Amino acid sequence: DSLKVMEKELEVEINRTILSTKSVSETIKDTLLCFRTGEANLFSPDIHDLIMTALLRNNPESCEAVYEDCKQNSYNVELFPNTYLQAVRIINPELWVAEAEKLCTFNVGVATELLEYQSIADKVSFHKNAKILFPIFSINLINLIASAIDDEYDVEFSKKLLIYKTNSQRKIEDYKRLARLFTHEEKLHFIKTFRDSFSYDLYIQMLETEEMNTEILEYAKIYTGYLSKLSFIMRSVINKYPAQCFDISKPKIEVSLQNNMGRNYYHEVAELLKFLLTSKSNTIAVYNLIEEICIIYSRRPALKDELKTVGLLKR
Repeated sequence: DSLKVMEKELEVEINRTILSTKSVSETIKDTLLCFRTGEANLFSPDIHDLIMTALLRNNPESCEAVYEDCKQNSYNVELFPNTYLQAVRIINPELWVAEAEKLCTFNVGVATELLEYQSIADKVSFHKNAKILFPIFSINLINLIASAIDDEYDVEFSKKLLIYKTNSQRKIEDYKRLARLFTHEEKLHFIKTFRDSFSYDLYIQMLETEEMNTEILEYAKIYTGYLSKLSFIMRSVINKYPAQCFDISKPKIEVSLQNNMGRNYYHEVAELLKFLLTSKSNTIAVYNLIEEICIIYSRRPALKDELKTVGLLKR
């Protein structure tokens, strides 16, 4: 990604510069020679590849000399695939796809450009090459492939792709897409792998998607993190199971007040109590608990203040 940004910045600068065909051709050929002979070993071929590609893109007349040089020296092609393919695109465009397919497994830039082209022009080849290139450049190509692939074309590959995307990017939209390809057993197994993960957000969203309310309540019961997160965990079940949500929350609130002091903790308690009132059937139980809290912790004015702030006590 950083190289791509650099390439765009370089191209802007090149566009501002007037360069003759001869000077561009000679500069690139000299660079190719230096790398070929080992004189430029201390420099990055990747960066030079991007620079020369940008030069050719803005000076197509120079492509013929570079193309001929590369054809005579295959080492140039291996080291500077983007430069070579830019020359091919101008001099012999009908060969570009075939040449790109030869080089795509060695260079992520070539792989990206090839898949972008084939995703529009040749879907069959796109699916074939996506399957080859994804294991090699997973991080770089995941979004491109996922945006263009037909999930039904190769279901097993689509599963593999979307499992990777869901695991790495943790978006519920990716899971919903993946779930359509899963069997019921595969779906349950996949969801279970997230139960003890560092991020519970996606796990809860998956349970909500599948309407696995019992599992949501079970997770809320064993949850030991911040009280402020409980309302997110129980948001989809508060109206269906208000009493259970209250029973889960009450001991957690009591333990928090026993062990902690400070406005941040009191605010969490107040917000959770307010959330429990989402269901009117919890009204009596919640206000009885508030009354109990105010008696036990009568010497904590900040607690009462937080309860007033969220509208649970009159000012």
